[in-house]
Amino acid sequence: MSLRAGLLPSRSTGSVPDTHNIHADTKCYPRWSALLACVLLAISACTNKSHSPAPPQVLDPLPPGDPSRPLAPTTQIFLIAGGPDVANFAEEVAAQRRHFHRLGFSDAQIACYWARPTPEAYLDDLEQYRRLAPEVADCYPAKAGLLSQHLRQVANAQPSWIYIYITSHGRETMLPARARGLTAPEATLLDRHFIQMGSDPGYGTDPVAVVEGYRRGLQPNQLLLTPTTLRSDLAMFPASTTKYVMLQACHGGGFLTVDDPNDRVPRIANLPNLVAIAAARHDRPSFGCEPGSTMTYFGEIFFDLLSNDFSTTPQAIDWEIFFGQLNTAVTKLERQQGVPPSHPVLSISG
Repeated sequence: MSLRAGLLPSRSTGSVPDTHNIHADTKCYPRWSALLACVLLAISACTNKSHSPAPPQVLDPLPPGDPSRPLAPTTQIFLIAGGPDVANFAEEVAAQRRHFHRLGFSDAQIACYWARPTPEAYLDDLEQYRRLAPEVADCYPAKAGLLSQHLRQVANAQPSWIYIYITSHGRETMLPARARGLTAPEATLLDRHFIQMGSDPGYGTDPVAVVEGYRRGLQPNQLLLTPTTLRSDLAMFPASTTKYVMLQACHGGGFLTVDDPNDRVPRIANLPNLVAIAAARHDRPSFGCEPGSTMTYFGEIFFDLLSNDFSTTPQAIDWEIFFGQLNTAVTKLERQQGVPPSHPVLSISG
């Protein structure tokens, strides 16, 4: 029996799980289609995109990204667009990249990453993707292992600070319901909050791809982005390095903390010299991840503050004041749109 057949409930062969067919207010029902949508995805609360193989004639104009291109040792700013199903994420990365250029940072100090869109996503946001194509042409592919590798390389340079902005879909777990044939470490690997890195196999949401890689000897930080893997990468930096970590994703607060006194999952909240903001509490979705929107709710408000009221270097920003204004604006917008509150999270450690 194959790993996929053993790990997941039976389904027709040859298809790719549709991990993007669910909205924020959709319930999870015990049908396999809903189970895939609700459990395997990194995107509860966002979109309805499918993942068929990319037709070259449609996607050729968009650069795939070169993972072999050396990372500049002076890199301090990491901008990551992980979702492959809407252009909003790439828009946020491109906008922040322009912002840091205006502040005087060079390309040798900024690394960007993006996930090449699915065919349906490309057509749904065609004008936006075509406009963004030149700006993401030199971005790396959004792969968990590549980001981990780059962070660890920069840690060796012992920078005084780093800034990380990740915008994508997030989920509370990748562990399928009624999964079979997993060892305890494999189940633990999957049963974590994670943020989608859409250039990974299975668009970064396929538990079978993760388990297969793990059984081939790959380390967790080479397979997916979770609180534990991100913490292990950030822990490679000196305690004196200030770490600015911004997570625009559903359930992104799970990378910081959860409301469970018995929680033993390594998360990033207590790392030294950390300033972290998550768009949503560990058990909440965030919004604005649909075709036609320029940016996500959180991402657009974040960028507006960053480029106007707080247009300065990360180390010069008063992040408590920044977060207060951000949280107020996000809450107001969500009320206007009639969606449940996402409850953004701030974590600062000395």
